[in-house]
Amino acid sequence: MSDEKQTLNTVLYMVCTYYGIEPDDVKGKDRSRHLVIARQMYSNLARVYTRSTWKLIGSIINRDHSTIIYSYGQVKSLATFDKKTAYDLRSIVQLNPELNNILCYTQNHYLVEQ
Repeated sequence: MSDEKQTLNTVLYMVCTYYGIEPDDVKGKDRSRHLVIARQMYSNLARVYTRSTWKLIGSIINRDHSTIIYSYGQVKSLATFDKKTAYDLRSIVQLNPELNNILCYTQNHYLVEQ
């Protein structure tokens, strides 16, 4: 498994731990609200903290890139006025300080490759 995929799986695990669900549930086809929210949160955090492509982020949870783009926008939009979404987003980041290490790594890696 590539470092990038491993990093995305780490982000998925963080989200699943926060919501108390299994990664296989997030990767599955069930469209229960709690699973959709977890998928959307993963999509947003994965894009913000890893700078991975939409396609790669989607491949981790068996979703198309367009679904990931939509999910990213949903969380970004909801976090501005929905207190629960904003709270969940902040909490996941605060409970997982290693997200900042991932961001620093990806930014430095990106700068080196440029």
